[in-house]
Amino acid sequence: MLAVIALWLDQPDRRGSAPPIPLPAISPGAFYASTFPDLQQREQSLGQWPQDWLLVNFWATWCVPCREEMPLLAKMQAKYAQRHLKVIGISADQTTKAANFAQNNAINYLLLADESRAISFSQRLGNLDGALPYSVLVSPGGAIVWTHAGPMDGPALDALLASQLPGGG
Repeated sequence: MLAVIALWLDQPDRRGSAPPIPLPAISPGAFYASTFPDLQQREQSLGQWPQDWLLVNFWATWCVPCREEMPLLAKMQAKYAQRHLKVIGISADQTTKAANFAQNNAINYLLLADESRAISFSQRLGNLDGALPYSVLVSPGGAIVWTHAGPMDGPALDALLASQLPGGG
């Protein structure tokens, strides 16, 4: 019975047109003032890259979909670095766990870790459920232009970055 209802609700003429989910309204100043320790436990400010596009990905070593999308993130970092993209992974793990993971995996982008603050910061960026993985694209100057909960689709992410970053077309 539930399957029939789900199919009925999924029909285009049965679905209401829900309003789009608004992008989070964190100020650029608040975003850029945020700091997280890197894997050597040195504080890194997100404000050190105000002229770059930032693809911030919240993840954890225990999150299987997070680990599965890391090669995609590495591919996007390599492909779009010359177009001013910086991928930053913020782990909801202890720094030592994230560092051990990084040591055993080929990751070409910056990893930060803060078990106590990663999820709450992601929630300020629109991750209302605190789900992982969660990704945010931030334009130069600190405006959030895109958010995504759950694993990312490679072709869709590639198309998004190709359309947003300078030097395309």
